[in-house]
Amino acid sequence: MTSLIPYWLEVILTSIIFYSGFLIIRKVTNPTIRRYYLLSTLLLIVLLPMIQLDISIDYLPDHPVSISTQSMRKASDLDQNKVLDTSHSTTFFMDIPKMEEAVTIDWWGVLTVGYFVIVMIFLLKMGIAIVSLFYLKKNAHIKIFEGHIVHVVKKTGFSGASFFGVIFIGEEIFKSQDLSYILKHEQVHSERLHTLDILLADIFRALFWLNPLAWFYRSALRHTTELETDYLVTQVVDPSKYAHLLVSLSGSSCSRYILNNFSSFRVKSRLFQMAKPVENKWSIALATFVLAISMSFFMVSCQSESEDVLLTSDVIGDVKSITSTFTSHQQDTQEKNSRIVAVATFNTDGSLDAFNQHLTYPYNLEYVEPRSFWSQPNPNNLHFIMDGLDLEYAENNLLYGNAWPGKFAQLAEVSHPRFENKEWREYSTRVTYSPQDLPTEIITETKIAFKNISTSSWIERFEYIDRKVSLFSFNQEFKESAGNTTRVSWVSASKPKQIKYNYEGDDLVAVQFGNRALKFTYENSLLVRSELWIGEKLYNTRRYIYHENGLKKQTNIFNLYGEPEYTIGYSYEFY
Repeated sequence: MTSLIPYWLEVILTSIIFYSGFLIIRKVTNPTIRRYYLLSTLLLIVLLPMIQLDISIDYLPDHPVSISTQSMRKASDLDQNKVLDTSHSTTFFMDIPKMEEAVTIDWWGVLTVGYFVIVMIFLLKMGIAIVSLFYLKKNAHIKIFEGHIVHVVKKTGFSGASFFGVIFIGEEIFKSQDLSYILKHEQVHSERLHTLDILLADIFRALFWLNPLAWFYRSALRHTTELETDYLVTQVVDPSKYAHLLVSLSGSSCSRYILNNFSSFRVKSRLFQMAKPVENKWSIALATFVLAISMSFFMVSCQSESEDVLLTSDVIGDVKSITSTFTSHQQDTQEKNSRIVAVATFNTDGSLDAFNQHLTYPYNLEYVEPRSFWSQPNPNNLHFIMDGLDLEYAENNLLYGNAWPGKFAQLAEVSHPRFENKEWREYSTRVTYSPQDLPTEIITETKIAFKNISTSSWIERFEYIDRKVSLFSFNQEFKESAGNTTRVSWVSASKPKQIKYNYEGDDLVAVQFGNRALKFTYENSLLVRSELWIGEKLYNTRRYIYHENGLKKQTNIFNLYGEPEYTIGYSYEFY
């Protein structure tokens, strides 16, 4: 539900803008123009909030940056013994009380289910109404009047109605002298496809029933179709007799059907419209329409994705440095308490100046290693890599945004991070982009001389959902040339490795790679929990705690038994 809220709110705001425009143009345009306005803006209300202009600012330096392949390394390259071996501390597990998970109710999930249950009720009612029409048609008597097929309904108080090309006339009306007026009315409804207006309005109301403007739009469209029909009918029949008939039959109804009913809607307003037709004032109408579209488009398109804008924010503020230290809850490593895990220093503009790693999990080997990045990372998310635990393929999303392949491809075209330090190896890189200007494939070929192998290709591919990377795969191919010719005699390729990304809205919630997966939980837009799963087993859990100003306070690390293992504390120095 949380991922739908921004879209839903934008739908409400665009509805307000466009309906306000309708209130202006209805006084200066005829019903046909009003109908086109309502139909076009109804579609825009749904579609405009889906548009996201790529206005994010890539924090790429103008000169080549120092690159490390550490953030792009494969899971298979990790020292599995180092990550998985906790045998040194298992003797103490029985002495530490197990922390139970709190049972919480996902209220957003409950509200989401409730919302869509009501949506389904509305849609079900529409379905029942449409099915009822088939029974109405099946039980009606087919008659021919003035060359037109008419379905005569034996139902008290039924005047006339239509559903697309099917015209229904009440039995009493069919025998009266008013038949030609009502038939003309229903023919106009049929020819102008007014049933489509009603269906669109009802579907819109069903999907956005909590939006008050959805109900107003539905009412306005129904009323406008009747006004348009009245306007066109009175061009060919006597307006006074038609108005008298409208009043005399105003009590008839067939509201349980999705039909254009003859006299069921705002008779007084329709009579006033017939008496004083509105002349079109195109300048006002056009200006209103353009202004409404401009305001709506500006509002929804200026929503840049926060994870892709790597600018200094109020969270980092005037932080000069962050130092993380660890506290052990295991007896065999408590003598290392308060040792430094990592230190990050920042420039006065909030950008990263330097990052030094002192310890990594399980914190048994102390060394100082400067860490470099393939692009300027988001300074607000650096604390996620300061606990010494690897976030593997999720790192790129947290440090560079969910559209990180775009930044990576820009850099690869200049100097691919995987090969830049191999000066002895000749290589070339080409990038393929989608029509949306997103990189879909990066192929880097290197010339080598090993046995008969002449070319090695490193291939990286990307897939996207809503401009966010959803699949990243890579593999290597080797080609052999025949003698001194350029003809390729054979190609050998390694099996592609795939990393899958899942999102809720703009939040990364899971990264799957082989039998390993990282899962993330958010509260109030803050990442509060991450879990490492290996197969069906939860290996470790990290819980993130923040100060009121949004800065990280500590990370609590729990082992596969749910027992507290380490606590990482964060201290700050300010300018």
